[in-house]
Amino acid sequence: MARMPCAPSGEPPIAIKPPLAGRRSTGMRILVALAVVAVLAIAGLVGFVVVKERQRAAQPSPTTGMQATKAKVETIAFGDRVDIAAKVPLAGYTVVEFTADF
Repeated sequence: MARMPCAPSGEPPIAIKPPLAGRRSTGMRILVALAVVAVLAIAGLVGFVVVKERQRAAQPSPTTGMQATKAKVETIAFGDRVDIAAKVPLAGYTVVEFTADF
């Protein structure tokens, strides 16, 4: 390693640094800040999509807990009086549709 000669007064020489040595220019700081913001934005977007997909997968479907069965469709009257309680089964769901032709 080369040593710098001492100054004529016997003091050690002064190290001279280039003007921007060890410092980042303002343009470089802006670029680094923009890169950090872009990475954080992308990470946030990916996290948002992952959470939404997990929530969608966790939601029960409208038919959860229901068994697919063959529906029994029956026309029980054409203007006659009907005892609906006698036609409704004890278990399950029953849809009663009233229609009229005008």
